[in-house]
Amino acid sequence: MDLKSILAIISGGGDDAQVLASAARLATRFAAAVTVIPAFSSPASDLVRFGAATRDLPDELLRQLVAGQREEHERAVELVESIAAREGVGAGGAGMSVKPRAVALADEVAREAVLSDLVVMSARAARGALNNLFAETLLAVRAPTLLVKGEPLEFGAAAIAWDGSPQAGRAMRAALPLLRQMKSVFVFTNVDETDKVGDETAEAARVYLERHGVANVVTRSLKGADVPRSLLDAARSQGCEILIAGGYGRPRLYELVLGGATRAFVNAEGAPDIFLSH
Repeated sequence: MDLKSILAIISGGGDDAQVLASAARLATRFAAAVTVIPAFSSPASDLVRFGAATRDLPDELLRQLVAGQREEHERAVELVESIAAREGVGAGGAGMSVKPRAVALADEVAREAVLSDLVVMSARAARGALNNLFAETLLAVRAPTLLVKGEPLEFGAAAIAWDGSPQAGRAMRAALPLLRQMKSVFVFTNVDETDKVGDETAEAARVYLERHGVANVVTRSLKGADVPRSLLDAARSQGCEILIAGGYGRPRLYELVLGGATRAFVNAEGAPDIFLSH
């Protein structure tokens, strides 16, 4: 598998430039095509979604709504084009394109995500305005999702939060194209004093990664009652730009009520980018 189709979701917030820059950096590295979906609020689309008949609206209001939506789309296109030019997208790749703001946004994202190798969105938006969209993309569509928290990847160090679970395994497999590009990869396993299985599964992960062309893999055992924090601290200490993890390993209701690693990873400030798969 390679990264050839990337879906970038922008929210109309201050993080859009970072999201697009990250998607563009991946596009140039993998000669990929990037489809951009605007997910910001659109009065015209929202009126239709909530059942308002546009034919019953005053002509002047309808013109204002349409003009406003056109201006938002043009601003999105302008931002995408400037970032694509800066990152050199299209020089050997397939470029970046912006879709119009859809009326049924969740359905549009699901259709695009089904055939996307990676979905990219802002971590801040994923825990705020786009929380439901993020969860549905990860859980229902099961699309690997990169939550951007900072600048585009420089492909230095990556961390894997490894517990041997099916979700962690799917995340690691989905991230293989990225991991092959990284200079170093750390497999972090949180264990207690008597846990030998963690060490064994970490070694199995290392062997798997090396078989798939991932170089400079290091396994590390961590200890700490607060597992997400110990993983994030370890990733920070090694200067990792990205943390790969399984998302929502337990039922999502349990995660929402009691917290969970996924929620901690998404909410953590000053953390690396988070790559999740369910």
